[in-house]
Amino acid sequence: MKKPFEETQRFTHWWIWMILISSCLVVTGLMINGIYTQIILGQPWGDTALPDGGLVAIAVFAITVWLAVLGLHLVTRLDVRVDEHTLAYRIPPIIRGWRVLDKDRIDSYRVVEPGVMGYGLHYRFTRRMLTANLAGDALLEITLSNKSKVRLGTRFPNELMAAINRIKSTGIAY
Repeated sequence: MKKPFEETQRFTHWWIWMILISSCLVVTGLMINGIYTQIILGQPWGDTALPDGGLVAIAVFAITVWLAVLGLHLVTRLDVRVDEHTLAYRIPPIIRGWRVLDKDRIDSYRVVEPGVMGYGLHYRFTRRMLTANLAGDALLEITLSNKSKVRLGTRFPNELMAAINRIKSTGIAY
């Protein structure tokens, strides 16, 4: 008896982390420089300097936002599973519950390359297409009966296609 398909992805690309961490360090460095220059040295930071309290508030806000972005990338994952009759996905903490695609709602499916806009989580309103890919080398593009599309990243495109082929043809994925 074959097991159902399950896959979990996280942001693992080194270049994404390099961009995020270096951006966070630049913002933090600028804010620390501004606080040091204006509060410690007593020189205005910029042509029209903020009051000291305003500068500290903006620095705390900017650093907090960047730490939140880093934290979100650290805990976000993409879970994909194919069980007996459905394909389901979720992206906690953004989409906490499972989004279930019943086999009857799936019109067609194919494997495509991620391309330029292939990583992350985004929705294209003009094409009615959700893309969710955190570390996959390929995307499974699913066209639904309402003509909207879902693109799910996968590192195992052949296994995912085989599981969907099984539920579409027999109704049982394993």
